[in-house]
Amino acid sequence: MFQRIQFISLILFSSFGIDSLAQFEWRKIEGNAGIGISLFERVYVFRDSEFPEANIHNWSKPAWCGALSYRISPYLSVGLAGGVQSIGQDLRNINVTIDETEQHYELLNYRVTRSNLGVRLLAHLPSENTSWDFYSGVKFGWSLFSFKIEQTDSDLANFIEDELKFGLSAPSLQFIPFGVRYYGLRYVGVYAETAIGAPAYLSIGISWRLMTPNAGL
Repeated sequence: MFQRIQFISLILFSSFGIDSLAQFEWRKIEGNAGIGISLFERVYVFRDSEFPEANIHNWSKPAWCGALSYRISPYLSVGLAGGVQSIGQDLRNINVTIDETEQHYELLNYRVTRSNLGVRLLAHLPSENTSWDFYSGVKFGWSLFSFKIEQTDSDLANFIEDELKFGLSAPSLQFIPFGVRYYGLRYVGVYAETAIGAPAYLSIGISWRLMTPNAGL
C-alpha cells in the first residue's frame, strides 16, 4: 500500500513543474480517483488482549477512493463520492466460548468489506491561479458491510459479527477539512485530501476536469 502511495506522491510533486494551460471556468465536471489510509482496519479487529493465547495476523487492502462532481458556481460543487476497502484477520490457536461452550480452532479466517457512497458538497477557495484548486466540504452517505468467514459454522460467524459489533449497513458522515488539486495539464492533475470519516482520512491520486459545452472554453 505504501509503495503505491509513494508512487502517486512522486507524480504529485513532479507535476508541479509543468505549466498549466487551464482557464478558470466554473461549468465543469471534476473527478478524483486514488487510494487512501483509513482507521477501518483498526476498528473491526480483535485485539491481542482479547485472545492472549492466539497468534493474530492482521490483513488489509488500501481504501480505494473516488469522486465525481459538477461545479455549479465558481465556489461550490456537488456530486457523489465514496470508496471500498477490505480488511480481516488470520487467528491461529484460538479458543472461543459460544453458548457457554469453549471451542478451539487451529485457524480462523474472516474478511470484512466496507463499501461507502454518498452525496458530497464542496466549497472552493477563490484563486486566480487556475492550476490550483483548494477546497473543503462534507459528505452525507451510507456504508454497506459484507462479512466472509472461511469456517462454515454459523454459530461461529454470528459470534464474530457480534464481537466486532457491525451490521449490514450504517449511515456515514465525512468532513473534509482540506483538499487540494493541482492541474499540471489542461484537464489532468493530481490531488490530496484529508478527511474525518469513511472511506479514508488521507487520500491521494489523479484528478481530472471536463468542460461542458456551456463553459465557454
